[in-house]
Amino acid sequence: MSGKDFREQFKSVSRSGSKSGAKFASVSGSKSGAKFASVSGSKSGAKFASVSGSFSTTIEEWFLLSQRYLEVNNKPYKRDIVNQNDFLKHRLSILIGQRGVGKTTIIVQYLLDYVKNDIFSPKILYVPSDHFLLGTVSLYEIADMFSKLGGEIIALDEIHKYSNWSEELKSIYDTFSDLKIVASGSSALKIYKGTHDLSRRSVTYSIQGLSFREFLTLRLEKTFSKYALKDLVTRHQQITS
Repeated sequence: MSGKDFREQFKSVSRSGSKSGAKFASVSGSKSGAKFASVSGSKSGAKFASVSGSFSTTIEEWFLLSQRYLEVNNKPYKRDIVNQNDFLKHRLSILIGQRGVGKTTIIVQYLLDYVKNDIFSPKILYVPSDHFLLGTVSLYEIADMFSKLGGEIIALDEIHKYSNWSEELKSIYDTFSDLKIVASGSSALKIYKGTHDLSRRSVTYSIQGLSFREFLTLRLEKTFSKYALKDLVTRHQQITS
C-alpha cells in the first residue's frame, strides 16, 4: 500500500467519529488487517486496532501538518554536509545553528530522500516543536503514536523552544528503539546545556551559513570544485587557468 492510500484509508476511519478503537479493530479484520499490519510493522492488525479514535485523530493532524512543512520547505539545492557519507547516520542526531542557515531544509531533504520523495509516507514525521498544537500533546506522546503506526524517522525541529525537551528526547530514545530521531535547535547554549545527559546517546552537527563556493553555486547555477585555502593561496594560477 502506498503512503497516499494508507492516509486515505486512515482518514476514512477517523471520519467515522468512533470514540474507541472498536472501528479500527473491525477495519483491521481478515482482508484489510494484513494491509494495516504491513504498514504498521506488526504481524497482525491488533497493533493498529489498539489505537483509539481520539488517538488516531491526533496523529492524523500531525501527519497532515508534517506534509505541509515537507512540501513548503523542500528545496532543490543540497548543502555539502548533506552529501557526507556519515551525515545523520546515528539513531539520535542533533543539528544546531543560527536561524536561517538551513537546518529545516536539511532535515526535510533528509526525510524525503529516505522515502524517495513520497510526501505521504507513514515512515516519516516532521514535528515543528514550536507549533501551538503541542499545547495539547507532548513530544513523547507523538513519538508513541508514530511508533505504534510503524514510523521509522521522527524529526523534531526547533526543539529548544519546547520545555523539558531534553528529558523527553532522552525518554523517546530509550523507549522507542525502532525510531530514528533527528532534532534541531537555534539556541546553541540551550542545546549544549540540554544535551548534557544525551552526550552518550547523540551526535551533534554544527550547521554554518553558506560557504563562498556554495553561494556561487546557488547564484551562478554552476558546479565548482572544492579546494583547501592553502591550495587557493599557493596554486591559484593553476586552479584558475
